[in-house]
Amino acid sequence: MPPQRYTHAIVARISDTIKKNGEFDYDKAKQQHQNFCSLLRDIGLDVIELPPDETLPEGVFVENAAIICNGVALMSKSDNLFRQREADSMEIILKKELDIPVVNPNIPNAILDGGDVLFTGKLFKIISEFTTYIVNH
Repeated sequence: MPPQRYTHAIVARISDTIKKNGEFDYDKAKQQHQNFCSLLRDIGLDVIELPPDETLPEGVFVENAAIICNGVALMSKSDNLFRQREADSMEIILKKELDIPVVNPNIPNAILDGGDVLFTGKLFKIISEFTTYIVNH
């Protein structure tokens, strides 16, 4: 299999409501996020920046919304309503902005967060004990 070639990055700006979720340096986090976006652009990626959604405090963590491989997106299926709303928003972006075909799992009781999946180049591996537990039981 040839090496993967990345062309785009989707990021979400940090919302003010994330401050309510714990103690951290909000200004430093915003600066780090800006630096991250600049680095992505510097290496040649087209960066799509989503506005912050104040109703989704953890919306900055876009990796949970989908797994994309070979031009197809497998959408996450979370048991958390907020995470599912993030996936629903991401699905719109993937379809309309990037014209990526989307697959939604239709398996009762299945839970999948994109951040729990590692792709080795040949194999997808679930790396979360929680997700693995749910899938296997």
